[in-house]
Amino acid sequence: MSLEPSVVVVPRVLPTWVSQVSLFLEQVDEAAAKKIALPPAWLLAPPDRQNAYRAGRYCAMRALEQLGLAGACPGVNDNNAPAWPYGTVGSITHVMSLVSAAAAPRRQCGGVGIDIEPITSLDRAHMLASRAATSPEVLGVMDGMKGDYASAVALIVSAKHSLYKGLHPQVGRSFGYLDASIEDVQRATGRFRARLKVMLSPAWVGGTIVTGQYEVVGDFIHTGIAIPC
Repeated sequence: MSLEPSVVVVPRVLPTWVSQVSLFLEQVDEAAAKKIALPPAWLLAPPDRQNAYRAGRYCAMRALEQLGLAGACPGVNDNNAPAWPYGTVGSITHVMSLVSAAAAPRRQCGGVGIDIEPITSLDRAHMLASRAATSPEVLGVMDGMKGDYASAVALIVSAKHSLYKGLHPQVGRSFGYLDASIEDVQRATGRFRARLKVMLSPAWVGGTIVTGQYEVVGDFIHTGIAIPC
């Protein structure tokens, strides 16, 4: 009998050439995860955060292994984000007890972003929307996904997290929720567009659009964006 933890089936919100591994925390190989060194900033973190960090890197290692990079593990860069091995790009996300990591060859895309967000209560959704979206943006997403207010806000937040994770390594600078908008959400295809509202670099100016994919699974929104080269 194999002792390998079973891989969680999650929606495919990234191209097929992106390697993605998703596990519940209790499915992570504990012995293998404990061998993953913690960066200095994480040494004093609570045990649950340390476990989540190691679980994310464990999934990332398995995703990289599928690309032929056995034993490779992302480090941490100066912005406290994953530092992927040379020639690869990737993304890690945690939500409650689920962790997921995606990796791809840099020759195929400039970046990968994945995110999972819970659909919250209406009160929390209003709080999130006050700093993450404009009212017309939320109404447009509600109309496109044929969903309620809280679902639309969760989609916007998740999509913007995916955009940030995929684009930040390229532009080398931070940007906020309101520096992009989510639009043209299509329920039938699960597609959405993320439009920049500011200039981040000469190659990424205001008005630039990238396409992403989303899926609603239970009380969670899954999003993914593969940034073009």
